[in-house]
Amino acid sequence: MSTEDCFLFTDNPSLIEDVATALSVLGIKLMSSSDTEEIKEWCLSSAPKALLIYLSGKTAYQPAIELASDLKSHWKLKKIPLIALVEREKEGIFKANQDLFNGFLNLPVEFPSFSRKLSTYLHIKEQAKTQVSRSGEYEKSVNEKLGFLSKAYAQLVERLKEDKAFSSLSLYESLQRAAELFKLYCAEIANEELRSKIKDKKESESKERQTLKFSTVEENDENYY
Repeated sequence: MSTEDCFLFTDNPSLIEDVATALSVLGIKLMSSSDTEEIKEWCLSSAPKALLIYLSGKTAYQPAIELASDLKSHWKLKKIPLIALVEREKEGIFKANQDLFNGFLNLPVEFPSFSRKLSTYLHIKEQAKTQVSRSGEYEKSVNEKLGFLSKAYAQLVERLKEDKAFSSLSLYESLQRAAELFKLYCAEIANEELRSKIKDKKESESKERQTLKFSTVEENDENYY
C-alpha cells in the first residue's frame, strides 16, 4: 500500500475489474473493499491518491455516504479526494450529497473516457501538491495506452453485437463474458504492438548494417587509390 494507490469502496467484482483496468493504464494500483472500517484504516495507514466510492441502489448507498462524511470530518483524512461512481440514472444521489465529494464519474466504465476523466482528478491533486506539470512523454504514453484500450473496446462491442447468445445471459454472466473478451482483445493488441516494435527494430538494425557496410566499402576504395 502506498500513496500511489487508489482505493475503491464497493463489493461489485465487475466494477472492481473495470476500474482496475482503467487505472492500470495510468500506472496506478487499485485496492478495494466493501468494509468501511477497513477503508478508513487503509487511509490512516497511507493516504491514497483518491478514494473512489460507488453509490448504488436506493438504500445500499447509505454506508457509502456515511464513509464519505466520516472522512470529510476527519482532520487527517479530509484532504483525500473522494470521487463518486454512479450510474447516470442515479446522479440524483450524488447531487444530494455532492458537498462530500470532489467530483463524480458515470458508470458503466467506458474506455477511454473513464480513464481520461479520472486522470484529470488525480492530475489536479498532484499539481496542487507538487506544482510540477506532467511531462509531454507522460501524456504521450497515457494517450497511446488509452488509444489501445479504445481499439479493444470497439472490437468488443462489435463482437458482442454479433453474439446471439449474449442477450440471453444474466447481467453478471454478460459482464463476466465481456470482461473475458476485453482481456483477450487487449492481449491481442499488445502482441500486435510487440510484433510491430520487433519488426521496426530489425529493419532499423538492418539499415544500420547496410550503412556500415557501404561505409566500409568506400573506405577500402579510398585506401586502394
